[in-house]
Amino acid sequence: MCGIVGVITKEQAIDKIYPALIALQHRGQNASGAATFEQKFQIKKGNGLVLSVFSPKNLARLETVYKERGIFP
Repeated sequence: MCGIVGVITKEQAIDKIYPALIALQHRGQNASGAATFEQKFQIKKGNGLVLSVFSPKNLARLETVYKERGIFP
């Protein structure tokens, strides 16, 4: 199973996507990831639950790198 979230915004996309990832993680708990586009694609993925893949340190980075558009499968 899996869940996919897509967002287009002029605000910080991670503020909208991270809660959705938490809500969807019961659909697939083996891995979590994100692909965003801001001039070029950025990908962050890893094995484990959302809280493991997107640590507070990673979230701080995502707020500046993954700004406006993102697909977080």
